[in-house]
Amino acid sequence: MLNALRNGLLKKLFFLIIPLSIFGCMIDEAPAWVDSHIKNSTSHSIKLLPYRCGMVDNERIVVIKPDVDTVVDRMSQPGKSFQPTYINNLSFFDSILVTFDDSIKIPHIRCDSTYTGSHKVPFSSKRSLMNINNWTKTYTSETKYALNGYYMFTFVEQDYLDAR
Repeated sequence: MLNALRNGLLKKLFFLIIPLSIFGCMIDEAPAWVDSHIKNSTSHSIKLLPYRCGMVDNERIVVIKPDVDTVVDRMSQPGKSFQPTYINNLSFFDSILVTFDDSIKIPHIRCDSTYTGSHKVPFSSKRSLMNINNWTKTYTSETKYALNGYYMFTFVEQDYLDAR
């Protein structure tokens, strides 16, 4: 009888201690957020159309009004990893067709794209939307376990002129 009582008490302690030890080790901190912003500092509306295998992905079309900063993607990331969400999500796309005022168009080409046209913004260009090196990284807050911030790409009037 004493053994049965002891075994029952040990089982109860086991089922009490295990959850406490698991949940007691969890970090009580908000997740890290990384936003991707595209700023349109031109006087023209901009539409971004991502292409994959010659087809536009209608769910990922972004329209940015003149003189507006638009959040195009937001993602929670674990810990202190700080990755560009918009460009990472478009890594399987061939290009992004940038359209100014619904009439002037220029594709921004990924580095391994097979696009053969001469009117384009190549990946190596300092104005390529597809190249993460052209995005500005900004940290807005840091805690012991998380980094928060955003990446920003800015369209300037020269982008419009180059597209014409």
